[in-house]
Amino acid sequence: MQTERRRRRSAFPTEALGLYFESLAARHAWEAVALADDDGLLLGGAGKNIDQVGIAAIAPVAAREHEHAPEGLLGLVTRGRPLRVWGVTLDGQTFHLATVGATTAPPEETYSALGRIFGAPCAASV
Repeated sequence: MQTERRRRRSAFPTEALGLYFESLAARHAWEAVALADDDGLLLGGAGKNIDQVGIAAIAPVAAREHEHAPEGLLGLVTRGRPLRVWGVTLDGQTFHLATVGATTAPPEETYSALGRIFGAPCAASV
C-alpha cells in the first residue's frame, strides 16, 4: 500500500496552489511566495505578514529590474526583506514566481507541480 505524502489537497487549482505554496515556503524559509500574471494579478500565494497581492503587483516590474533595493514601495511591500522573481511559462503564457525572505531558487519540481495543478505545460522561463 502506498502512503499519501500530502495531507492536505484540493481539486480546485487556486486552493491547491495555495496549499502547495504553503509547503514550499516552509521548506525554503520563504516568508511569502506569490504567482502573478504579467499584469501583476495574483493567481495564488502563501505567507504570513507579507501582502501577497502587493508582491504579485510588483513582481512583473521586479522581474524586469535586476536590482531590488528594499526601499520605497518595494520596501513597504516586502517589509525590507529580499525579493526574488523567476519567470514561469505556463501553457505558453508568462507568469512570475516571486518569493520574499530567503533567496534560494525554487526547486525544479516546482514547475512540474504547477503544471499538474493547472493541467498545462509549465517550465522556467528567462
